[in-house]
Amino acid sequence: MSFSLVIAVISQQVSDDLAEITGLAAIITLILSLVLAPWQLQLFILLFMSTRAFSST
Repeated sequence: MSFSLVIAVISQQVSDDLAEITGLAAIITLILSLVLAPWQLQLFILLFMSTRAFSST
């Protein structure tokens, strides 16, 4: 997850084409960090997102 933050900082300082590539890399690392996260963290994120989805409707 910290790798994604580093990518975000770098993408603000480079050209548009490279920013798209680093943005894609950031999304991939965020997804991988969620997949590889402990099940307790995944459950917390699932509950948090589901409560936000139901409260917005």
